[in-house]
Amino acid sequence: MRQRFIVAALCSCLVTALLLFYCGRRPASNTVDATPPTVPAAAPGGARLAQLAASPGARLDIEPALDTDRTVRRVLSSEGGSLQTSAADGSTFVLTIPPNALLDEEEIALTPVSNISGLPPGVTLAAAVQMSPDGLMLFEPAVLTIQPARSVPADQEITFGWSGRGEAMHAYPVSPRSKTAEFHLMHFSGAGVAAGSASAAQPIVKAPAAPCNDLIFSRVEELLRRARLATLRNEDARIEDFAAAYAAASRTYLDEVLKPLVSEAARDEAIFPCVVQNYIAWYRSGQLYMGADAFSDQQGSEAQALGDALWRAPLSNVFEKAYSRCMKGESPVFQSASMGSLLRHLAMMGLEDLTPPRGLERFLECSQQVTFLVDVESQMSNVYNEQGQGADVASSVTRLEARGIVASYDEARSRR
Repeated sequence: MRQRFIVAALCSCLVTALLLFYCGRRPASNTVDATPPTVPAAAPGGARLAQLAASPGARLDIEPALDTDRTVRRVLSSEGGSLQTSAADGSTFVLTIPPNALLDEEEIALTPVSNISGLPPGVTLAAAVQMSPDGLMLFEPAVLTIQPARSVPADQEITFGWSGRGEAMHAYPVSPRSKTAEFHLMHFSGAGVAAGSASAAQPIVKAPAAPCNDLIFSRVEELLRRARLATLRNEDARIEDFAAAYAAASRTYLDEVLKPLVSEAARDEAIFPCVVQNYIAWYRSGQLYMGADAFSDQQGSEAQALGDALWRAPLSNVFEKAYSRCMKGESPVFQSASMGSLLRHLAMMGLEDLTPPRGLERFLECSQQVTFLVDVESQMSNVYNEQGQGADVASSVTRLEARGIVASYDEARSRR
C-alpha cells in the first residue's frame, strides 16, 4: 500500500515542482500548464536528459479541428466516473476515470476531432478526441477507448497522442491485450487512431513527444506495436512472449535511464519534474504490460527503493531552493504557496515522515516575507439625534468597508 501512496504523492509533487521552477503561479487542483518545462542543457543533469530524450525524427505539430457541438462535460470527484461521446461519422469515445485518480472535483470534457491538418502524407485520420482540462494530472491511470466508425486494418493501425492544441504529435501505444484501442493515460491531452502504411507512419513513430514526456515509450514503442498487431491477428503465443520481453526492456530502462537520472536529480532540481514524470510512467507501464503481480514480484522492491530515493534528497533539494529564493525576495508569494502546497499534499497522502527537514518552520519563515498592501474605502456618516429640551447633539459614526481585497506581487516594491 505504501508504494501506491508514494506514486500518487509523486504525481502530486510533480504539480508542485512544475510550479516552483517553471510556472510561477498556483495550480488549480490537479491542473498544470500543458506546456512542458524546458530543462537547461547546461544544468548538471540537463545534457543527460536531452540525450535520453533525443529522437531520430523531427518534431511533428498538427492542427486538430474540434467539433465543439459534440463536447460532453461532467464534474467528477475522487470517486471517479465516465464520459462518452461520438463524432459526426459515428466514431465513439469512452473515458473511464477510476477512484482516487482525482484529488478534487474537476469538470472533465471530451471533444471529438473532425479533422487534423498536418498529418504526414499517406496517413488518414480514423478517429480522435481532445480531453480537458489539458494537462490534468491523474493519480491513477484513466482508460480512453476509441472505436472508429470504420475499422482500420491491423497492419495499418497508428495510435498517437499530442500535447496542448496539437503540439508534438507522437506515437502512443495502446493496450496490447485488447482488440479495441485502449489508451492508458496519466494526464490529459489529445489522442487518436489513424490508418497508414508502415512507411507512411514513420514520421509519427520517430517524432519526439513533448520534452520530459514518457521516455519509456520511446524505448518500447516497437515492442508494443508488435504485440498489438499479434493481438489483432489472434496470435496468442506472441502475446505471452511479450510480457517477458517487456520485463527485460523495463529492467534495461531502469538501470540505464531511471537510476542515473534519480541520482542526478538529487543535485539538480531543474530536472526533478521530468524525472518524477518518467518514474511514474515506468511504474504504471510495468503494472499494465507485465501485470501488477508480476511487476511487484520482479521489480517491485527496486521500484520502492527508487521511489524513496526520488523523494528524499531531490525533494529536499527542491524545497530548499524554494526557501532560498523566497528569503532572497524572489517571488515570495509564489514560493510560499508552492512550499505550502507540497506540505499539504504530503499530509493528505499520509507521508508526513517525508517532510523536508524544518519544512513547516521554513514555510512559515517564507510566509513572513510577504507584505500585503491593501487599498480600502472608508465612509463616514454623521447621525444627529435630538435629545431633551430640543437640543441637537451630533455623534459621528464611522464605518470602514473593504469591498474586495486584492493582493498582487509588485516586484519593484518588494524589498524582502
